[in-house]
Amino acid sequence: MKLTTKFGNVWLELNGLPIDFDVIDGMENFKKEYPQYTVDWRIIIKPRVINPNDFVGELTLKTDVVDKLHFDEDTGEYYQANYSLINNYIIGASGFVSDCLNIEYVSIDSVPGQFLKYDHLHVAAADQYKFILTMKQVDQVSDYVTNQTVDMDLVFATNFHGYEICNLSND
Repeated sequence: MKLTTKFGNVWLELNGLPIDFDVIDGMENFKKEYPQYTVDWRIIIKPRVINPNDFVGELTLKTDVVDKLHFDEDTGEYYQANYSLINNYIIGASGFVSDCLNIEYVSIDSVPGQFLKYDHLHVAAADQYKFILTMKQVDQVSDYVTNQTVDMDLVFATNFHGYEICNLSND
């Protein structure tokens, strides 16, 4: 399963094999929580976990875009994010990090040529793994490349909020 976006295709892989996932609209909750910030698009991607015992190894958020400029990273209480420039879009990709199920630490690494990956999955947390992808079109691409910083709109959009933290289901 692949999701087609304005900047390229996106999909999830478990141990190098594509897996099914659900796409949840994240714009409504974001606009409600932070009306002062704007992005063009925000989704939450959750793997479909059929058998939690098979959910071991690495989970990677991949893209077929090879010509992207990774320029910034951010970490918050519930997420680790990286930001890339693809054409005239700033793409924020974040992975959920928490101790919802008494897991002390979940490792998320930026992957060259991809977005993010969880490199150590825990069976007990199989229903908690999720990613956010957000996009904002920019006019002055050179500002982001020169300053190598991301604006606050994307920082807030890549964070998990409210019900997205522990209560988001695939239903």
